[in-house]
Amino acid sequence: MVGIFSGFAQEDLFDETLKLDVKPLTPIQSMAAAHVAKGFKLQLVASEPLVRDPVAFDWGSDGSLWVAEMADYPLGMNNKGDKGGRIRLLRDRDLDGRYDHSTIFLDNLSFPAGVMPWRNGVLVAAAPLLIFAEDTNGDDKADIRQTLFEGFYEGNQQLRINGLYWGLDNTVHCAAGAAWSGYGGLNNIKSNKENKSTTIRSGDFRFNPDSGWIEATSGPSQYGRVRDDWGNWFGVQNSHPLWHYILPARYLIRNSDVTYPDSRHQVRQPRNPKVYINKPPQKRFHSFEQSGRFTSACGPAIYRDTILFDNNEITHAFTCEPFHNVIQRSIIKEKKVTFDGERADDGDKDFFASADRWSRPVFTRTGPDGALWFADMYRYMIEHPEWLPKKGQDELRSHFRSGEAFGRIYKIISKHKPIRKIPNLNGLKPKELTKYLSSENGTIRDIAHRLIVHSKDNSPTESLKQIIKKSKSPKARLHALSALNGLNILKPYIIREALSDKHPYVRRLAFRLAENFPKEGKKFAPFFDFGLNKKLNAQELKVVFQQILSAGYFSNQKIGKSLSTIFPEYESPYLEAAFLTASHKHYKEILKTAPTDGKIFEQLIQVGINKHRPVLNKKIHDIYANANMLKKLQISRVWMKAMRKTGIDLDKMEDNGFPGQEIKLKDILRHAEHLALNSKTKMELRLESIETISHGNLLHSNTTSVLKELIKPNINSILRFKAIASVANMSKIEPAQMLLVAWPSLLAEERKKTLDVLLSRSSWQEELLQAMETNIIPLKGFPTLHRDRLLNSTNKSIVKRAKLIFNKNYSIDRNKVISKFLPALKLNGDADDGKITYESLCSQCHAPDKQLGPDLRSITDRSGEGLLNSIIDPSKQIDPKYLAYNAVFNDGRAIVGIIASESGGSLKINAPGVGLQSVNRNELKSLTSLNLSLMPAGLESSLTNQKMANLVEFLKNYK
Repeated sequence: MVGIFSGFAQEDLFDETLKLDVKPLTPIQSMAAAHVAKGFKLQLVASEPLVRDPVAFDWGSDGSLWVAEMADYPLGMNNKGDKGGRIRLLRDRDLDGRYDHSTIFLDNLSFPAGVMPWRNGVLVAAAPLLIFAEDTNGDDKADIRQTLFEGFYEGNQQLRINGLYWGLDNTVHCAAGAAWSGYGGLNNIKSNKENKSTTIRSGDFRFNPDSGWIEATSGPSQYGRVRDDWGNWFGVQNSHPLWHYILPARYLIRNSDVTYPDSRHQVRQPRNPKVYINKPPQKRFHSFEQSGRFTSACGPAIYRDTILFDNNEITHAFTCEPFHNVIQRSIIKEKKVTFDGERADDGDKDFFASADRWSRPVFTRTGPDGALWFADMYRYMIEHPEWLPKKGQDELRSHFRSGEAFGRIYKIISKHKPIRKIPNLNGLKPKELTKYLSSENGTIRDIAHRLIVHSKDNSPTESLKQIIKKSKSPKARLHALSALNGLNILKPYIIREALSDKHPYVRRLAFRLAENFPKEGKKFAPFFDFGLNKKLNAQELKVVFQQILSAGYFSNQKIGKSLSTIFPEYESPYLEAAFLTASHKHYKEILKTAPTDGKIFEQLIQVGINKHRPVLNKKIHDIYANANMLKKLQISRVWMKAMRKTGIDLDKMEDNGFPGQEIKLKDILRHAEHLALNSKTKMELRLESIETISHGNLLHSNTTSVLKELIKPNINSILRFKAIASVANMSKIEPAQMLLVAWPSLLAEERKKTLDVLLSRSSWQEELLQAMETNIIPLKGFPTLHRDRLLNSTNKSIVKRAKLIFNKNYSIDRNKVISKFLPALKLNGDADDGKITYESLCSQCHAPDKQLGPDLRSITDRSGEGLLNSIIDPSKQIDPKYLAYNAVFNDGRAIVGIIASESGGSLKINAPGVGLQSVNRNELKSLTSLNLSLMPAGLESSLTNQKMANLVEFLKNYK
């Protein structure tokens, strides 16, 4: 083989690691150590010295292979941060199907993680930059290097922009690299062509390299954002081998007054599914509970050809897991508006599973020949040193870059079907390219589609129209529609024809394209039937979902009326979210028929307060005129809660466009007071009355005295608990003082809820501290979770007072505490007693249904020392997705929890004692990371050495 490379003799590459416990293997030896599923075989595409450290690749129109090489992983060249990344161009000069020539096209890059051919050059994702590079003199080396975008987050090298992929929307999609919600999301991304900046928050993004346009998309994906043949997008995150992105961000941002469900759906349930390896697991230095499970999911691919598998109606997904040296195959099935999946039946080992420790598959893609291609970075260690504790860093420091001279690219092929010959599309005229839109191979279709759009040539117009009308391939029809749109020659009449296509996904794309013609609503209106009176399969339901989303682009009244008729038809949080995104255009019609007893009506009230007050005011008047008392209470509660979020004082409703409502609310609150106190009232009505008067306390001065009566010892415990919890809806100091006076009579769960309530406002925290200083609330038995809320408050005066109070009961030096409990490891533990301690101290966060901390059922390292360290010093090693955030609301309330997800302008915050809260960003005054685990240090303060031994014994065998 001929190669242009930098001076290593191949026989010398294996001498540098003689001191390692496991030696690197040659490509042939490594292939022999690899298992592939029955009926398939492994084939080498390229290896060192032609390629090194490959992390991504893509094909040129001539069949050449462009490879992103992260040679500077993990900490830069010589571990000093120096740039060393490269883009390498591989060519098959003798046309025998194997690459035999290698050129470094571009170097001196900072950790490149994505490459994609574009016009006469390539796009390169190398944070903080997104680059276009081109060779103008034919030597296969870039002589033009242009920064298109800059400002992308430069955090951990595993968490940077990556995965460039062509979309059916004629834009390039890119993964932001985030491993958790909010990661790097506030960075300002500057488009140098448009000379303006934007943020992408907790999502991925798409862009047009020619114009400099950029837009956030739903996400995030950590490494690799890919789509199937139909335009459904998927990604990964460490322990999540496959996400489906359901709600596109562009729809969510048009209505920021509401909160949305997580735009992602976890296709593979549960998280951290098991992997099926071909060797004993390598040594771990943390997250011991995740051994043998997905912890480094990356480089996903949806298989997009017909060669490898017999049943082409089944969707196959592949996810790399380099820490465990495998690629796992999943079977993906349509489910309503999303997908579910399960591991394919590949036996006791995954689809690809290597016994070679050095083999690190990190990237997969459907090849233009129909094979499954993947990049093997080939490193002794793949885990980034940042995630290792000091002990692990010290042990592995000399091996951080072991393998930097290696790298392989393989393909997996069928033993029974020949692969395709890779066609050379370079130089073909646009009209000649149209036939490749009918290829069974998705990669070929994408390349042909992109070349047609890049041509800016109208000559293929008639050929594309004929494909839309006559092609038997729905995939070809999809690409032809999209290509016409990319050439800016798509007409509304063509879209209307496509809206009658037999295939659901062609119709779905047609609805998306119709959005480009908002003034054509009258002509498109007949197609917005929303599947009424039809029995819909999952694909058809996805069309309805798209119809609802697209309806928000048209002001046509007929579309709005059709939209308003389908509330009873479908129950789904995602369909409801779609309604809410479209409500800004069709609010009046939607509000007429919206059910008034669900979450969606609460959201519509919020939209109405902000944008449609006259319409909303009439609706509320109509409800009050016809509803029973329970319904009036429910609507009043939602109504007042929405007012508070918007910042409208209840005694100033008249001045804010809601005439007559204040008088009506006061009347309802008087009735609610009577109902709450009347022992003959039905329990449901009493509970609703309590909740309602707590929200209306600013209109009704008697609220505190009513609640005071309801927390007396002789009152039913359900009512007592409801009264205590409802205080959180109030803001004055008197309700907090009332709870503190009642403290001696409160039971354990009531006290816990009281502390949750008192900690929700700074002024109430001051009252709580005073009660502790005067021993109204004794320190003995004070919950550590609530103690840490005080010690980590954003109010400095509260922290100062709390430190004085807890000074004698709280040790800052966790190492000393660990030393104190080391004798516990020598005692015989009682697991049954340890279970009682677990349920008392740990289960509220670590139980599988809580998800406030890692699931402890899958712990594999049961060492007493490791468990002891985790119990006593929980913030020493934290998975970032479990970092605690302090959220302060505009009305003064505050909660501390973890960010479960972010969609558009809304967050899901999971908080102890509160549960999962949907929060709109415009409700927040501040959101601050505490850089701590929610698990409080000091849980051990109530434990003796024997109790600690019992807890450790229980956790050793916990399943």
